[in-house]
Amino acid sequence: ARVRRRALETEALVDVRRHAETHSTERTRIEEDARTRRVESFAKVAEVLVTERARTQRERDAQHAQAVREALAMWGQLEMQKAKVVSTTPHFFQLMLASLVGA
Repeated sequence: ARVRRRALETEALVDVRRHAETHSTERTRIEEDARTRRVESFAKVAEVLVTERARTQRERDAQHAQAVREALAMWGQLEMQKAKVVSTTPHFFQLMLASLVGA
């Protein structure tokens, strides 16, 4: 009877340890799955962030390029107007001088 009781106690202890190890393994698996999901979520957020930053930078560069093109076009127009004024100014002064001399 004593031997039988000792065998049952040993068997019970082995069962308790096996169940504890099984539960510990299951908890570890669940924790690892949760950690993996968190890392994947962070990775998705980082990917969106990088994509949006790149898109914003491309838009900023395009706007800057457009502003430069517009400034150059305006500068060209101003230079043309300046050239017109310079080319007509001597003629204007000649006309004024002729009208003064003729008057």
